[in-house]
Amino acid sequence: MTVATRLTPFSSAFYLLAVVITFTEFLSSCRQPDQLVLKSPDGSIGVVFHTNSDHPAGLPSYDIVFNGHPILKNADLGIELKGKQIIGVSSTLLDTEETTIDETYIMPFGKSSEIRNHANETSLQLRDKNGIHLSVIFRLYNDGVGFRYYFPEQDGLNDFEITRELTSFHFNVDCKYWGIHLDSYRTSYEKEYTTDLLSAIGSGSILGVPFLARASGDAWMVITEAALANYAGMYLKSAGQNSLELMASLSPRKDNPDVCVKGSTPMHTPWRAIMIADDPGRFVESNFVLNLNQPCTFDFSWVKPGLAIDDWNNDQTVKSTGWEGAMDTRTMKHFIDFCADYGLAYMSIDAGWYGADWSDTTLDLTRPVPEIDIPLLVEYAKERNVDIFLWTLSHLMKKQIDEVLPLFNQWGIKGFNVDFFDSDDQETVNLVNAITKKAAEHQLHVEFHGIYKPTGLSRTYPNLLAHEAVLGLEYSKWDRKPTPEHNCILPFTRMLAGPMDYIVAGFTNKTAADFEIVWDEFNTLGTRCHQLATLIIFETGFQVLGDYPDNYRDKAGSDLFRHIPVQWDESRVLHARVGDYITIARRHKQQWFIGTITDWTERDLAITLRFLDEGEYHAEIYEDGPNANNEPTEVRYYQVTVNNGTTLNIPLAGGGGHVARIYPVKCK
Repeated sequence: MTVATRLTPFSSAFYLLAVVITFTEFLSSCRQPDQLVLKSPDGSIGVVFHTNSDHPAGLPSYDIVFNGHPILKNADLGIELKGKQIIGVSSTLLDTEETTIDETYIMPFGKSSEIRNHANETSLQLRDKNGIHLSVIFRLYNDGVGFRYYFPEQDGLNDFEITRELTSFHFNVDCKYWGIHLDSYRTSYEKEYTTDLLSAIGSGSILGVPFLARASGDAWMVITEAALANYAGMYLKSAGQNSLELMASLSPRKDNPDVCVKGSTPMHTPWRAIMIADDPGRFVESNFVLNLNQPCTFDFSWVKPGLAIDDWNNDQTVKSTGWEGAMDTRTMKHFIDFCADYGLAYMSIDAGWYGADWSDTTLDLTRPVPEIDIPLLVEYAKERNVDIFLWTLSHLMKKQIDEVLPLFNQWGIKGFNVDFFDSDDQETVNLVNAITKKAAEHQLHVEFHGIYKPTGLSRTYPNLLAHEAVLGLEYSKWDRKPTPEHNCILPFTRMLAGPMDYIVAGFTNKTAADFEIVWDEFNTLGTRCHQLATLIIFETGFQVLGDYPDNYRDKAGSDLFRHIPVQWDESRVLHARVGDYITIARRHKQQWFIGTITDWTERDLAITLRFLDEGEYHAEIYEDGPNANNEPTEVRYYQVTVNNGTTLNIPLAGGGGHVARIYPVKCK
C-alpha cells in the first residue's frame, strides 16, 4: 500500500517534526525554519535536511542519525552541469510530498523469497537561486536511507550534461572502513578489499562501492547505489588529506571524459544507498538495494536459478585421471553427464565455442566452431534434465543481439554470460540494461562477467541471475589472493550489492604452505569444508562449480551438490565478524542449510538451533577433519538428530568451514 500526502512546506515541516518530537534530543534541536526532520518507520533512523548549509556555495545538506546518535553530518547535495553551473545553490523549499510504502513482492532467488518493502518517502521540491527546479527524494527504511535527485520538465533546462555530483558523505567521527581501491574508472571490480581509518584515505584514491564503515561504536554503515540506469556508476573519493568526508565521483563517458552523464528532463538519478545497522550481520540479511528498484512487470515464472559447472576454470581436462578434453562436443557431453549425475541445473559452455582467438575480427556468435554442435548438446542435456548456458563477449553481443537471441531460442539455450565490459560509464550501463531487458523478452537468463557491481536490477528483471564484479576463485589459477580472509570480507562488502558469481567449491584444497600456482590444477586455499560452505554463504542465482568433474565424483562432500538450492525462503546471520568469520542459516522450504567460514585462525564456534520449529530434525554435518590443518581435503561427515534446543559445536581449522543440512525427520 502506498499513501501520498501533499503538504505546504510549513505544514509538512510541522507534521514531520511533530511525529519525531520524542525521537532524541539531537533531533529536537533541529527545529529551525530551514530544516526538516524525517524518520524511518520504527524511528531508529532520522535524516535532518538543511536548505541552507555552511557550504561556501550555499548547497543544501543532510545529517543522518541512528539510535539518537549522529553518524553523518553536514553532507552536501547538488549537481554540477557543464559550464560549472551548480544546481541547488541557495535553494528555497517549494513543496513537500510524503509517501508511505508498505508492500511485499516475490523473488525467485536471493536471501528471501518474499520481501517486505516498507519505508517513509519524502520528496523535497526545491528552486535554486537561478530558478532551476530540483527535487531531492529521501526514502527511509528501518535498515537504511536512500536518496536521489529528480529534474522535472521546466523552461531553461531541457538537455544537459552532468560533469559531477556534489553529493558527499561526511562522517561524524573517524572510523575504520573496508573498501576496494581501484586503479581507474575502467574496472571490473576484481581487487581485494582492504581496511584502514577513514582519515587515511589518500586524495587520489578511487574507492568502489559497497563501502563498509564502522561509523561509531554501535553503528555500522554501508554506502552503495541502487537502480543504476541511464547514468554513470558512482565511486567515492576523499575530500582531502585527513578528511572525514567522502565525495561521490562519477564514471566519465568514453566519448567525452569531461562529461559523466548526458540527460534530459524529466530524469531521476540512481539512489545513493546508505545501509545502517548495529551489527554487520544485519546487512547480510537485508534486501535494501532490491527495495530501491522498480518492481518486475512481467510473468517471470519461467526463471530458474540453479547450480552449474563451467569448463573454463578446469581447462576441459582432468590430470588426476588422465581424461583429456577439448572444446568439442565429446567433452561437453562429459560435463553434462556430471551435471545429470549430481543434479546440477546448468552446464555453462565457456570461451572457445565460437572461436578461441578473441582478437579475431571474424568471430560470430551465430557460428560455432565445427567441433561444437550446440543444438545436439542442447538436446543431449535436455534428455538428462540439464540446460545450457553460453559465454559471449560484450562487443559481439552489442553488435549481434537482435540476431543472436532468437537463434539462442531456436537452439534451446536457456541463458548466456556476457563478459568484458570493464566499465560503468553511462553508455555501458545502458548496454547492460538493454541486454537484460531483451534477454527477458526472449525468456533467456543472463549473467555478467567483467562487469561493475549490481545495483538491484534483478528485482525489475529477475532473469538477471548474477554479476561477477569480484576477485573470485578463478584467480587461484594465477594468484593466491582468494584467501579465506578475503572470503570472510566479501559477505559484508561486495555481496551486499547483489548476487555474486564467485566460482565456488574447489576440491583441490591446499594449506597456505602447500599452495602452488599451477594453471591446470585449480588449487584453492583453505579446507574442503570452507569451499563447501561458500555454496551457502555466497548469494547468487547462478552458483558455478569451478573444479574438474572427476575431482568431484565420489569425493568427500560432493554429495551436497545434489541437495543444495540457490533459492532461499529466509536467511539469518548467526555469527558475523568482518574478515574473521561468518555463519549464515538459510531455509529452503522445510530444509535449513547452515554454512560457516573462517579466516586462517583456528577457532571453535557454537550455535543453538532455536530458529527451528518444534519437532525432531535430521542433521547431516560436514566439518573439518581432525587433521584438516595439515590435510585440508579431510572432511568429517556424520548424522545426528536435533531440535530447536540443540547446540551445534562448530570446530574450524585455519581457513576452515562447516556445513549443516537440517530437515524434519518425517521428510528424510
